[in-house]
Amino acid sequence: MFTDERRHKVWSELGQCELSCFRNILSWDVFQEVAERAVVKVVECPLSVVNLAWLGIAAAVHRTLSWGEVLEQVFELVSESEGFSRPKSMGKTGKVDKKKKPSVTNHNPHGTQGMSVTEEAFAQARQKMPMRFWMTLLMVLGERFEKRRRDMVRWKAFRLLALDGTDFDLPAFNALKSHFGLPRGGAGAGRAPKARMAMLQLPLTRMPYRYELAPWNVSEITLAQRLLEHLQSMDLVLMDRGFWSYWLMAGVAQRKAFFGIRVKVGSRLKTVKRLGPKERIVLWTPNPNRLRMWRAAGHDVPDTMELRIIEYKIPGFRPSAIATNVLDPKVISRDDWTRLTTECAAAGHLLPGLYHCRWEIETTFRELKKTQQWDRPHWLRSRSPRSIEYEVAGHVLFYFLTRWLIAEAAQKTKQDPRRLSFLKTLRALDNAVPVLSRANPRRLTKMLLPNLLEKIATFKVPFRPGRHYSRPNDTKPKYKGGNYYQQPAKIRHVKA
Repeated sequence: MFTDERRHKVWSELGQCELSCFRNILSWDVFQEVAERAVVKVVECPLSVVNLAWLGIAAAVHRTLSWGEVLEQVFELVSESEGFSRPKSMGKTGKVDKKKKPSVTNHNPHGTQGMSVTEEAFAQARQKMPMRFWMTLLMVLGERFEKRRRDMVRWKAFRLLALDGTDFDLPAFNALKSHFGLPRGGAGAGRAPKARMAMLQLPLTRMPYRYELAPWNVSEITLAQRLLEHLQSMDLVLMDRGFWSYWLMAGVAQRKAFFGIRVKVGSRLKTVKRLGPKERIVLWTPNPNRLRMWRAAGHDVPDTMELRIIEYKIPGFRPSAIATNVLDPKVISRDDWTRLTTECAAAGHLLPGLYHCRWEIETTFRELKKTQQWDRPHWLRSRSPRSIEYEVAGHVLFYFLTRWLIAEAAQKTKQDPRRLSFLKTLRALDNAVPVLSRANPRRLTKMLLPNLLEKIATFKVPFRPGRHYSRPNDTKPKYKGGNYYQQPAKIRHVKA
């Protein structure tokens, strides 16, 4: 990759024009800190890691365009913005003026237009962009948001996190089938490969915190284990029952963090002490064979684990129970764990039971895959594994930045950021991009961005306690292998 000062100057305006609504969040000092932490050199060229990050976000914004059309769209918005420094050899159309002779030979590899970047060069740059730059960028932005809006990520003394996994279809190209793999029974040539993702999320704002992307044959528990390194002391992680693993939960506790998870039927739990009619302290002893296997693999796993079990029942569902290593009921009471949304509405509470906040990450996955439209194979442009990772990273970062704007709008109007519509905000951003990209910095900062936040604050989602999306499979037994079927949590309603 060669250095070209003129083209670098032109393309450095990407973030200031194409995605100017995020300029205050993704400032130059953020990229400098990310480059230092990730040990990545920022080369002065059109396709530097900084501009590649902007282009990845732009690709998530322009979801229906191909990679080549994304480059054209970005250049068009940049070239039409106020104060754009157009090279002297170019006419108003963005093409070389034939009446004026170029100052350099046509064989110069730096180009005569001073800003042309081919789709092939963009494809090669995507392949070489290190994923640690994306992950470090998400980490630095998360730290800065937490520093500014500490009250939006914490509940009492805990920083609240949600952990869950998902999968999504990929385009049916051989390179993706070979790397990510096909689901069971997917040996046909036309079957789509699948990728698996596990994510840590800040549920009070629905902002992604960390994520791991892997082939289909990697389990969600393995991906969750990789995410444990990002936990801090006094973190409280809300997990689905699918993550019921002695190895995983012991890893959370070893980092002086806490968890809440639904109890899996058949676990070896011995009651030690009763705290109430529906609350007790138990001792969990894992299978000895598994314990030896974990220790042989180098994992420091304790012989037993002390848990607090909280039993509860939601109308229309089978009885369930929450397991947590927060043993003191005075720190987090039973009502704090199990309070229903309908009860919150009656009592005037804003926050339902802590464990029900775990569903916020399900909303995040739905907004990422359906609203941002990267769950459908034909919406993903990439044909290689590295490009898929690049494209997904751009989508996750764009979602993070959009949620940041929602949080800012909610903070100014003293609202819950989860009560503002993500879909309407996305539409407002789509409509505002052409206007924001053509505005000068002063007008953008003083008028357009504040007006955008005021508009976002009006996109209120009605508070409808008890409302949920239909999940017809919740009333059906789940096959777990062999002759074992897991009973459904939801009770089938039978009409009289």
